[in-house]
Amino acid sequence: MVDSGHESTYITPISGGYILADSVQRSALAGRAIGEGLERLMRFSGYSRPLSSYEIHSLKKKYLRIAPDRKLRGVLAGEGGFYRSCVLPSGERLALNEEVFELGELLFAPREFGLDGQGVAEKLLAAVRNSPIDLRLELMDNVVVFGGNSCLANFEQRLQREFDRLWYIGNSDNKNTASPLCFGKSPHKEFHTYRGLFHLAQVAKEKDMVTKKEYREFGAVQIYLRKNINKLSF
Repeated sequence: MVDSGHESTYITPISGGYILADSVQRSALAGRAIGEGLERLMRFSGYSRPLSSYEIHSLKKKYLRIAPDRKLRGVLAGEGGFYRSCVLPSGERLALNEEVFELGELLFAPREFGLDGQGVAEKLLAAVRNSPIDLRLELMDNVVVFGGNSCLANFEQRLQREFDRLWYIGNSDNKNTASPLCFGKSPHKEFHTYRGLFHLAQVAKEKDMVTKKEYREFGAVQIYLRKNINKLSF
């Protein structure tokens, strides 16, 4: 599963209903980073009023896109290629050209912006390679993508091409270098996590639940220890 939300992006391999915990990958490059980049762009353009997180999310969803291929980014945004007039909540207009594609590049090419860490495709490849070798083809055959950032235009297409490129580099000695990556259907991508939590809440046993008061008073670690003290070995 590739879950790219507001705070972080998680790559979580699952097989037989179980999470392969040692293979899980996390990146702090997610919706927040894109939103902060959009705010900086707006301030640079003279728009000083701070926007709410909802307004930033709406602008990202409506106007931002991801170039389907890194080689096409300059073509799409450059020489007479792309122009978009962004209508701000106040009614003002902000002209966007290459910024429409540049902001989404944070997810796939963070080093181009001077940021440490790997892009989504690199994290996905790392998750596959850290999984048991006999499960890798199974994992790549059904990649489910969800989260707010996955709703950006061309997200899956770009992830496929970046993964294929990395797969080819890592398997250049093999004649069959095409990656077996295949995306599964994921309806309601933006709300997939909430739907999962809702389902969990329906099937979870009462003894596994905690109240908001307990969580605020004791915190996640203390609650876990209290409920699992008999299972721990010292």
